[in-house]
Amino acid sequence: MYEYNSKEKTINEESKKSKIKGIANNEILYSYNLKHKNLIKMYGYYTMDKSFGLVLEYAGGKDLNHFQALFKKNLIFKRNNINELDSQGRYLDWKLNYLGEYVLKFFFIQMIEALKYLKHMNVVHRDLKLENVFLMRNFQVKKGDLAFAKTVKPNEMVKASGSGTLVYMSPELFSNKVLNAENSFKQDYFALGIMLIKLSTFEFPLDKSVSDDKSKLSYDIVKNSVNEQKLKNLLIKHRGENKEFIKLILGLLDPDENTRFNINDILKNNWVSKEDKKRIKGIY
Repeated sequence: MYEYNSKEKTINEESKKSKIKGIANNEILYSYNLKHKNLIKMYGYYTMDKSFGLVLEYAGGKDLNHFQALFKKNLIFKRNNINELDSQGRYLDWKLNYLGEYVLKFFFIQMIEALKYLKHMNVVHRDLKLENVFLMRNFQVKKGDLAFAKTVKPNEMVKASGSGTLVYMSPELFSNKVLNAENSFKQDYFALGIMLIKLSTFEFPLDKSVSDDKSKLSYDIVKNSVNEQKLKNLLIKHRGENKEFIKLILGLLDPDENTRFNINDILKNNWVSKEDKKRIKGIY
């Protein structure tokens, strides 16, 4: 018996019809053509009078946002030998009440594998967030929701556009900058940094008072939300002085897209050791 998710959207207003169809066609196009173990598969789609639906690979663990919410409520990994698991660092650090290092690395490596593939295929995701990173029942990570994905050719110049979810959007998306191809991918890496911050501290850098209202946001406000000293203080408060992890976060959340980490910089960072990569990649 096969399990699958059905993602359905109803079109109620004629004025929205062409826009929604465009988003649907975009997701269908990319979901069918991109094949990777860390991307959600699409098996098919259907249309009816005023709705369309996608038939997607089933993610029994839901998404990373849901995972973190359950963890915060102490609903994950309640076991008698929790102290043994803690000492090994394999699952969760219950004493600190945060996701343990191994779990963060476990998720991070798989997300990077998906981003490497997307970069190889010249595709920018443009809406990375915890809600779009899904967990299979064996905790394999798979990215999904390619509705805003875009192909960027190697020599193409692209105008920065404000697609995505506000708290994950990089500063340049609130400007009128024209980006080269390499820098256009860096909005995804900025979003990855925000995901790591949220997973490791349960906080977003962007203030809640403006995070839900695009009209209150600007290049300077988003830039100041990822001030280097502010990020360092936040990470040290919650995670201690892990120099390589702090270096990774600062590189991902560099407000200047010209000096922000690219995919090669991310892969060279030493927070995840060669042994970690070998062990985690060997699971899948």
